Amino acid sequence: MSDEIPEIPADILEKLENRFDRGDCFDVAEAERERSSVRRVIAINQQIHHRLIELQTDLITANTNMGYMREQVQDLVQKLRKSGSMPTHKPPSS
Repeated sequence: MSDEIPEIPADILEKLENRFDRGDCFDVAEAERERSSVRRVIAINQQIHHRLIELQTDLITANTNMGYMREQVQDLVQKLRKSGSMPTHKPPSS
């Protein structure tokens, strides 16, 4: 996890604050532990979201490259057919 402390969205913070009594020192300590936990969860969620974006970008790149390779193979097969050679699918001899 990065050292950056994420902001807790206002709606979540409000719900969290409403669960505790500010006058009770035990509740104040518990509220701080809850805020800390929520910050960690938000940070983890942000990391997962960034990784998801990276993986989606990698997938798009891989699909694009696969499309280009498919076109090159089809072009080579057409050239082989025009030259009179037919591509075979025989396994290599051992």
